[in-house]
Amino acid sequence: MPDWVFGDDGRRAEAESRWLLAVRSRRSIRTFKNTPVPKELLTRLVDVARMTPTATNSQNVGYHIVTNPDRLKRISQEVLDWMHFMGKKNVRMRLYARGADLYTKQGKDFILHKAPALIVAHVPEKMYDRGHDSAHFCLAYAELFAPSLGLGTCWSGFAEYCGQYDWEPFLKELNLPEGRKVGGAIMVGYPQYQYRYMPNRRPLDVTFDED
Repeated sequence: MPDWVFGDDGRRAEAESRWLLAVRSRRSIRTFKNTPVPKELLTRLVDVARMTPTATNSQNVGYHIVTNPDRLKRISQEVLDWMHFMGKKNVRMRLYARGADLYTKQGKDFILHKAPALIVAHVPEKMYDRGHDSAHFCLAYAELFAPSLGLGTCWSGFAEYCGQYDWEPFLKELNLPEGRKVGGAIMVGYPQYQYRYMPNRRPLDVTFDED
């Protein structure tokens, strides 16, 4: 283990302080610069995600990274089409789809927010129940590491749900390896704005068995 993990109290306190600052400073980014993210940085992100503990130590999460601008636009449109399809049966999704349409008319991207990269975590279809959770854990590691590379991230829930539904046009654009299923997805890019304040969180809710 690194010296700072089990080193003197001073170095341990410094490491704890830096780590807490990084975690507290993390926020969802939905406005990105129109700047491509180098493949080297994206690879470093998913390499950190690779270190994440996985269910039954399966280590079976793979990553597909989309950076082609035209493909990202098509993916966004396919997800929006799926939302309209689902909206025929689901009132909440119908409202989401209408809101997305308003964004589109204003030249905005409700689905991927014009992010220059989309990281899709995929898992074996036969182990999806456990793999889905593992994919989320892995992407959480990537999200926490991203700011140290100057990058911002945001969970792409609609893209994830679209993949879980096996929407064929969307899966065709992703072209995942056979037998793999979408476990989660995050948008990645350089934040357009810098924030001075940390996001607030609700108070801690914790109990002990011997209170």
